[in-house]
Amino acid sequence: MNTQRLRSIFSRQNAAPFTFFFLFIVVAVMAVVVQSSATAGGGSGQRPPVPSDEELKKDFDDDDLKAKDDKPGGHCGYAIDLDSKQINDPSVPAYVSGIQLLSGGGKYQGINKIKRVQVKNRTSQTIVLVQVWVEVVNLDEPEKILLKDTFPFANASIAPNASEVVEVKTLYPPRLLKALAKDGELNGEFGIRMGVQEVQFADGTFWRRPAPAALLTSPFLDQSLDFRFPDLASLATYIPPSLRSSDAKPADMTR
Repeated sequence: MNTQRLRSIFSRQNAAPFTFFFLFIVVAVMAVVVQSSATAGGGSGQRPPVPSDEELKKDFDDDDLKAKDDKPGGHCGYAIDLDSKQINDPSVPAYVSGIQLLSGGGKYQGINKIKRVQVKNRTSQTIVLVQVWVEVVNLDEPEKILLKDTFPFANASIAPNASEVVEVKTLYPPRLLKALAKDGELNGEFGIRMGVQEVQFADGTFWRRPAPAALLTSPFLDQSLDFRFPDLASLATYIPPSLRSSDAKPADMTR
C-alpha cells in the first residue's frame, strides 16, 4: 500500500489507522496484527494456533499502567507500517512480515503496545537471532526519518523459507512518539515502521542492514535501554489469525 493511499484512510477525527488492519477480539483484550500481503494468505493454508482468553490477558500487567499516561499532549495519531522495501527486495534474507499491536481493556484501556513481530526467513539456513529496527516518519514526508532505534537481539529458531513469531522487548508507540514532542505537545500524523536490522544464522554467519547514508540523532536514542523498553519477554509461539476488518477502531492517543 503506498503512502498516498495510507493517508487517504486517515480520519481527522480518529487519526490512527493501520496500513493493514486485522482485528481479533476476546473479552476485554484486543490483539491487532499488521501483516504483509505476502503472508496474510498463509501460504501453506495453515494458521498458527489461536491464544486463549487467559493467554491474552497475561499480555497486560500492572507494569503497563505506568505507560498509560506516558504520551505527548496535542492531537496526533499513528499508523503501524511494514517496510515495503525489505519485503520487495529478494536480496534481503529476512523481513518483518507481521506486527501485533495489543490494546488493553478494563483498567488497561487506552494502553497500546507492540511485543511480537512475525519474521520471514528467505534463506536456506536457520535463523537463531533477530534484531528489529523501528522508525518514525511524518506521513506528509514519509522518506524523512524523524526518529529511529533498534531493539535488543531476540532468540529465534526460524527454519529455512519459513516464518516465526518472535517476541521482542515491548514498545509503547505513544512513548516512542513522546520523544518528538516540543514543550510536551505533538501534532500531526505519523508512521511507525518496523523491519529487520540484523539476523544471525545457525552456522555463525550473519546479515546486517546496510547503514544509511547519514546517521540521525534523536532524543529517544539518548535514553537508557531500560527506559526505552521494559524487560525482554519470553518467546511467543503463536499469533492471532489474520481477520481483515473494515471497521476496526485504531488506537487514538488523544482520548
